[in-house]
Amino acid sequence: MDFHSKTVKETAKILGTSLTKGLEPTEVVNRLNEYGKNKLSQAKKTPIIIQFLNQFKDFMVIILIISAIVSAVAEKVSGGNNYIDSIIIIVIVVLCYRKVRQTTPLKN
Repeated sequence: MDFHSKTVKETAKILGTSLTKGLEPTEVVNRLNEYGKNKLSQAKKTPIIIQFLNQFKDFMVIILIISAIVSAVAEKVSGGNNYIDSIIIIVIVVLCYRKVRQTTPLKN
């Protein structure tokens, strides 16, 4: 029904209720049995690990993570133990990407 286009009196008549008294107690019980409670269903929550992994879907993020891995492998092959470049790249990617996601308005 398009209740938004009806007047209050028309809506009350269609729904079979009184504007001053409301529904009779027996009618309340009947409608609860027929339609159930007026309650919204909860949206299924995404597990936190999936939320974490979803932030790495962006192409640029993937490129930066690959560059961190290449940097770490190059350091290992050259015989060094200085992985600070790789660690910094990963930290910057994770922190900056999360910040961008938080400040971007919701799309739906």
